[in-house]
Amino acid sequence: MSKLHYEIQKNKNKAFQGKEAEVLVDQKGLENFPNTTLARDENYKLYAVFSKEKLLGKKVKIKVTKATPFYLISESIKS
Repeated sequence: MSKLHYEIQKNKNKAFQGKEAEVLVDQKGLENFPNTTLARDENYKLYAVFSKEKLLGKKVKIKVTKATPFYLISESIKS
């Protein structure tokens, strides 16, 4: 049942690939992935944002590059 849930969620998140969004960076990133922070959009969707800039506490524009069942992998972009 969990496997099915993960597959459904991943497929739903794939619809966001290539899209841009404005997010609020609110957490330090993933320990095993340097230069990441975690952010959320107005619908509380979770994004892992790759950037060498210090983004914590800022609103940034991002582009989604990959989808996982749990979060959207993205890069910060200049507006």
